[in-house]
Amino acid sequence: MLSPVLILTAIVVVGLVIGINIWILKFYEHKDEYNKAHLTKFVVIAGLTCSELLVLMLPFDIQVSSFGEIHAQNMEILWQFMYFLVGFLLVVIVPFALFYYESENPENPQPCVQTLHGLQISVCALLVVFLTTLVLYMYIGVAEIPIVSYTSTFEPSSSSSSIINYGDIPVLVTEDYCSRHEQQCNGNLESIELDVTYSVFIMGFVSFIGWFFFVSFAGVGLPSIPIDLLVEFQNRPQKLSEKEFIAKKEELNQRAKQVKIIADQLVAKDRTKNDTVYNKQQRHTLRKMVYLLEKDWKRLLSTQNSENGTLIYWFYLLLSIITAILSLCWLIHIILFMFLDPSSAHPFLNNLFISLDTNMSLGTFCYGLFAFFLICATIKGNMKVGLRFVCLPIHPMQHHGTMMNSFLFNVELILLGSVAVVQFCVSAFALYAHNSAIEHLLSIQVSNLKFINNFFVNDVFLYALIIISGLSFLVLLICPTDKPFKHFGGGGAGSGASASSLGNSNNSIGLGLGLGGSSDKVHPYVPL
Repeated sequence: MLSPVLILTAIVVVGLVIGINIWILKFYEHKDEYNKAHLTKFVVIAGLTCSELLVLMLPFDIQVSSFGEIHAQNMEILWQFMYFLVGFLLVVIVPFALFYYESENPENPQPCVQTLHGLQISVCALLVVFLTTLVLYMYIGVAEIPIVSYTSTFEPSSSSSSIINYGDIPVLVTEDYCSRHEQQCNGNLESIELDVTYSVFIMGFVSFIGWFFFVSFAGVGLPSIPIDLLVEFQNRPQKLSEKEFIAKKEELNQRAKQVKIIADQLVAKDRTKNDTVYNKQQRHTLRKMVYLLEKDWKRLLSTQNSENGTLIYWFYLLLSIITAILSLCWLIHIILFMFLDPSSAHPFLNNLFISLDTNMSLGTFCYGLFAFFLICATIKGNMKVGLRFVCLPIHPMQHHGTMMNSFLFNVELILLGSVAVVQFCVSAFALYAHNSAIEHLLSIQVSNLKFINNFFVNDVFLYALIIISGLSFLVLLICPTDKPFKHFGGGGAGSGASASSLGNSNNSIGLGLGLGGSSDKVHPYVPL
């Protein structure tokens, strides 16, 4: 029977997670969407909650599985249900909420039309994913589990009547026997095929897709978080003289005018309904220009109140040190425990978690700290890549400035990242997660699925993570700040030819910046 304390702790954790996610929503939601978009807000909270609980289930699984085989089997069922729920959110619920939200016409709300539009997208996505996974399951729904088989040749012996009549024959024996009779044993690496259930295959499919996003973005985010926080501290606002403030203000005013010209031409182009891939890229670039412009304007305003905001930048320095330690610990752990041969590998963080769980019951807290740091790195990496590459959109999380479509995009990314983070943590903390239900599912079945196992056996994702992190670190050392876009579509920021190639969009962003030269003139609301 499970401990009542364990059950009570699980209930409290679920409540805390939901409460924290509600606070996150309130902290970031745009001021224009207070008491609006209730459906999308519910989906955001549900998506964040499921992804976070999925990550936190590992230490819970370790405790539950220790109570016996029956409880371990129940945990396997719970894991499969959670993975199915995350997959359903990824494929159906979040896309439905996103298209439902973006098809809304504020001047003439039509919930039925929005619902129909969202259902069309989500049903099509569900059918495509279901048929794809069903076909793949028919061909590669098998786990090729590696084993070492030992054979031994026995000499005829009168005292061993069971083998006298057989003579010298190869027989399957235990590893313990071979350890005592090394000269008589031969070990061969083989594999046995195990048919997995469709639910386990779905776990593998979702995790496999999530790994590509996790490696690509977390690899960039691991060095980006501490470096960006350090840059924020180094560039903290300093008190400017009136002359310096006016000069900086005029510089931003010129940038704002260029963006305004481009946005006006965007509005004109909107009437043509000509939306190409190139136009979308140009629209992404314009959004980044606006984002960086607003960020610089807020920084400039803070120079007039630098005394009041100094403390936050010292907090950034502290966070920079903490996150640098976390990133370095992850790098060391990957090298010492995951890359090295098991016989020479060092447990490192495994020992830390086990020791803290044994002495102070803090292993779960430390595990959560390292695991959720990977989720944060994934989000940070996506933002960093979006700002550095013109062809990709950005969805920044800003205090009281985040629209629901950006929220939903980040929730989708977090859901994808969380399934990969769980598998990564089970592998990285194999000693800590030993004998857990998820270890049996992921390390034995999912990691050995046909075709997919090539990526894990050869450590493809781990090498990619290390390489991307190293390259990102070098790039950030050379160019640590996100520079404003000085050119747009190959021409100047005010180039008519480049700006006029922008297409239409339902998204909007405000340029409410008081960037006038001698007077604070507010730019109009610009649809992007």
